[in-house]
Amino acid sequence: STLEELRKYRKGLLLVLFEAAMFLPLILELCWTFGYLHGVGWSSDNPLKFNWHPLAMLTGMYVLFGNAAVAYRLYPWSRATNKKIHAALLLAGCCFIVFGLVAVVSYHEDHGYAEFSTLHGWLGLVTV
Repeated sequence: STLEELRKYRKGLLLVLFEAAMFLPLILELCWTFGYLHGVGWSSDNPLKFNWHPLAMLTGMYVLFGNAAVAYRLYPWSRATNKKIHAALLLAGCCFIVFGLVAVVSYHEDHGYAEFSTLHGWLGLVTV
């Protein structure tokens, strides 16, 4: 019983550390976007439209996919519940990634920039 309590404590501690590692970059990105880059926008003449891209990609690929990856092992609920959470996180992550791609392609079209003309663009496309 003491060993089982230690395992639960260790699992809980790992989850807290993991969530901190997931959300700290997101918090920093939000501070950067809204504190230094003056927020986000969506109209075609608004250069702040591009700011959606890093925010959406970080949220989708890092935070949501990262949490989906550990949903079975670290989340404290039943396997069936963790499976549903896993699927929901993957779906939400995919939605954020698509939104991030739409934001950057739309921004490039609005400003006459070539799309996927850099190594970052091609590697990002291959990653998705």
